[in-house]
Amino acid sequence: MSDFQTIHQILFAYQRLTNQYEETLDRDLETLYEQIVTDVINLRRHEELWLAARSNWVKKLRPFLESDARCLLSTNQFSTYLEPLLFLNQSGSLSPNQRIAATPSAWVLGQVDFPLSLSEYQAIYENDIYSYLLTAKLNSWQQQFKISVVSLQGNSNEFFDANEQWQEALNQLQPNFKDLCLSAEVLKDSSTYKEWGQNVVF
Repeated sequence: MSDFQTIHQILFAYQRLTNQYEETLDRDLETLYEQIVTDVINLRRHEELWLAARSNWVKKLRPFLESDARCLLSTNQFSTYLEPLLFLNQSGSLSPNQRIAATPSAWVLGQVDFPLSLSEYQAIYENDIYSYLLTAKLNSWQQQFKISVVSLQGNSNEFFDANEQWQEALNQLQPNFKDLCLSAEVLKDSSTYKEWGQNVVF
């Protein structure tokens, strides 16, 4: 066999192998692309179902928050939310005017004669930050609060923790509680008042 024939065969075999590889790769890539598209569509459908279900439960919860949000004080979920703040209390990381009582049921808020209403919820997006806007009402006192949830940092998301949300609420607070007359029973409990009433908002 001449060198020309040998080179011709080698090049032919090489080209055939290359063509087969490209055809197989293109076919596999197309299959993979179709699978990814299908998976993304399914994920979005599942997400929509979960979000709809969550929204439905939130809708059921909102009447309670609008009627008297203090019903949350005795829940395990609210206690769990407070845990990092209680740890910061113990470690001394919070200043005295930021500290909270360990037991929400001991808060003066839970002993006043009028309900705390949380209403007028709005989801807002400003400066790459998703937040909730809501209005708090306690007898004659009323104020709107913005609570940040997540910040978009490039391709990643940074969620705000309980301490950051608490600090944000404290920074916004404009107290005007002169008309909130506490009952004699509450005023007699000076330890509760000192622990909660002087330092903590809600």
